[in-house]
Amino acid sequence: MLLNHAESKLSRYEIAKEADVSTSWAYDYLGQLEKEGFVEDPTVTDPWTLYERWLETRIKPNTVRVALQQPIEKIRQSRLDYALTTDEAEQIHQGFLFASTTSIYVRVDDIDDWLELVSETGLIGGGNTELRATAEHVFYNAQRVNGIITGSVPQLIVDLRDEGGPAVEAADRLLDRYHGLSDE
Repeated sequence: MLLNHAESKLSRYEIAKEADVSTSWAYDYLGQLEKEGFVEDPTVTDPWTLYERWLETRIKPNTVRVALQQPIEKIRQSRLDYALTTDEAEQIHQGFLFASTTSIYVRVDDIDDWLELVSETGLIGGGNTELRATAEHVFYNAQRVNGIITGSVPQLIVDLRDEGGPAVEAADRLLDRYHGLSDE
């Protein structure tokens, strides 16, 4: 069951603390979003457009494609921090897409350990698995589902929309459910 964020409400101060940013920055940014009609007191009023803005302004992660047999098992056994995203994470949360690739966020400080794991059990370059090294924010509100760690649902929505094709429809369905826009 997904958390319906239409029912939760944080103060601007609580948002600043949750986001680990200065209170003044949070107030300024929320003010900008309010002027643009995305939020109101600071509840999201237009999630569709807000996700589009996030997609346009985000910094894309550094990625490397690798080949791993049974990537989910290798990832779980690694004991390294990760957050699954795109096809495999969508399959866990919703089950709309056929999971043909595995994409995971990894901590920048752990990239050498991940590459060592790949060199021992797989191949670097090409393949069925994508390692995404990026800022810590992608680990915020990560979830454990059936023993597998996925990124947050909002992060998953943005990543699916960025994938294009059928992943966009999966993202839209997830967005509807997550924000309480549909009865599913």
